Amino acid sequence: MSTRRARVVTADQWGKPDRSEAGEPICRWCRGLVVSPRRTFCSDACVHEWKIRSSPWYVRREVKKHDKGICRLCGVNVVKAHREWSRAKPPASDRAGRKRWRAARPRWEADHIVPVADGGGECGLENYRLLCRACHVRVTTEWRSRRSSEMLQRCSASTIAPTAAPMPAPESTPTAQVLGLTTTTMNHR
Repeated sequence: MSTRRARVVTADQWGKPDRSEAGEPICRWCRGLVVSPRRTFCSDACVHEWKIRSSPWYVRREVKKHDKGICRLCGVNVVKAHREWSRAKPPASDRAGRKRWRAARPRWEADHIVPVADGGGECGLENYRLLCRACHVRVTTEWRSRRSSEMLQRCSASTIAPTAAPMPAPESTPTAQVLGLTTTTMNHR
């Protein structure tokens, strides 16, 4: 686990295989040899694992498929709710109704079970779950309050030590000595 969210492939690396010391193409995920006609990954399984860690769109699609569109906490079927919401679309002439309709859109999130800040980054599907928007807000709020209280406890338990040496007296600095400044002359300038 990691606190990083995703692996990054830069633009100049895109489509170009990583190479072994012998110059042969190696898989970006498992570091095994890549056999033609493949170029950057040795198998579909490696492509899947790489995409889970690098593509939020792919994660959402796979989490929705894995959890069958059902919120893991409250059991709401967000796919069914979205379908019903789509069918209830008011006519274009009802602008206020359209605005209310858009605001009521059922939303869902692909949530990290172990938050990224706690080491849940760069994970596979095992650390994701589908949550409806209301459950995700509640879980995130609870986690933030727990984390902030832990931080406060750590801060109050430790004493604050000075991080730098005390400032020298103004007249003892090299600049003050060169200019012939003393505390009394500095206060009057």
